[in-house]
Amino acid sequence: MSRSPTRTTSVTDVVSLKAAREEAYAQFKEHQVVGRLTKQLSKLSDQLLVSLWNTCDLQSDATLIAVGGFGRGALFPYSDIDILILLPEDKQFFEEVLASKIEKFVALCWDTGLEIGSSVRTVEECISEAEQDITVRTSLLESRLIFGKKVLFKEFEAAYEKSLDPKTFFQAKLAEQIQRHYKYQDTPYSLEPNCKESPGGLRELAKDRV
Repeated sequence: MSRSPTRTTSVTDVVSLKAAREEAYAQFKEHQVVGRLTKQLSKLSDQLLVSLWNTCDLQSDATLIAVGGFGRGALFPYSDIDILILLPEDKQFFEEVLASKIEKFVALCWDTGLEIGSSVRTVEECISEAEQDITVRTSLLESRLIFGKKVLFKEFEAAYEKSLDPKTFFQAKLAEQIQRHYKYQDTPYSLEPNCKESPGGLRELAKDRV
């Protein structure tokens, strides 16, 4: 997990995001370094997310976290931007203050061209979901603070690490892989392989990193 928040820069709307992405793609044609491109795309998305977060007056009321591949800082072209909006445990504060702001934030993300996958949870809810769903567990493993309350993020990290049983996690990931291979005919040599999910695909690379 990374604790490095991202600062707001000039990418603040759909026009500047599109221009910055096009520049990143143009640079990629020259250097051909995939890792550099995915980091650039992650950084650009961070910048716009922070700008929208502040526009919605969320600041330190909640915590904005990148998860999954986006949490790794490796955002591929056309990939969803997976985020977690971490809430304080105070339900009344959420209902009276945060709910409408978060709804506006999510809507603005889509309006500005950020194809996000979002979840809104407390620390306790994160751990509960992770214990029931290996996909959630894996996604939260690669989390990165973008903006918001650092104390709340550290609380989440501590709770997550305490709840993680490495042996159980490994066994669940192995079972998940076997099931996925079976779904895609257990071969990378399909006539039309799924580049992400088939054996040897991008999902395999991500699993090995975990």
